Amino acid sequence: MANYYEQLSEFKYFPEEKKYPAHFKGICLVVNSLGQLVRKKMPEDIDVGWMFENFSAKYVHLCMEKRYHYWPVPAGNHEGPDNDLLEFTEVPVRYQQKSMDFCLYYSVSSAMHYCGQEEGALKLSQNATCGADLPLHLGIKELYEHIREHVPRCGNAKRFGTRGHKLNFDMILENRSQFPLMLIPYGHDMSIGHTVCIVDDLIFDSRFEFALKLNFYNLHFICGPGGMLKVYVAYLFHQGFGCRPLDRKMQTNF
Repeated sequence: MANYYEQLSEFKYFPEEKKYPAHFKGICLVVNSLGQLVRKKMPEDIDVGWMFENFSAKYVHLCMEKRYHYWPVPAGNHEGPDNDLLEFTEVPVRYQQKSMDFCLYYSVSSAMHYCGQEEGALKLSQNATCGADLPLHLGIKELYEHIREHVPRCGNAKRFGTRGHKLNFDMILENRSQFPLMLIPYGHDMSIGHTVCIVDDLIFDSRFEFALKLNFYNLHFICGPGGMLKVYVAYLFHQGFGCRPLDRKMQTNF
């Protein structure tokens, strides 16, 4: 029998009907022993109370307002892998999420700050609550709009991964860029709950005080003990929006 890793990734709300109480249905992303990625419907109904216990009220209400529609889970994870296993630099992460699930905004803001866009990065970080509880695709859309507003020199991006250009583990390590690369990976448990931003030879992970060295080990374990399976989606912010792009050269930090 195939060996599966399962992770709930989307939810759909069904309102109360004559014979059925209000409930949710879930979708799992499943990787079998052949390495094939498929969407799998959960056969069991999911209780509304369970949704409120495990997700923000903002997300649950959004699902309930647009019923019969699958909504991806929000991005955000403040729990990281064992610090003793990771290799850090002395480059500070300017915006740290602490116990908040602000990795989508804070990782990118920290990378923008490192790239010399201090004022724009500050304004970008101040909008972190806007995307924290939204379904992932909507959170990314909000972030993109705020980058165009506050850091326009990074306002246009090239998309990789899902419905985008090819990007894999080796390409990230071999083709380093002086421009910020926002990365949302699949973990081996099929979670897509965390965001980091890579620039030069650094990984900006807002769970930590200092940037990680961009190497095989650190990149693999940003998803936790199970490691990174593949790229879910990534954006390389390498062009300006109505202005010149960033003018900077690759830097070496270790």
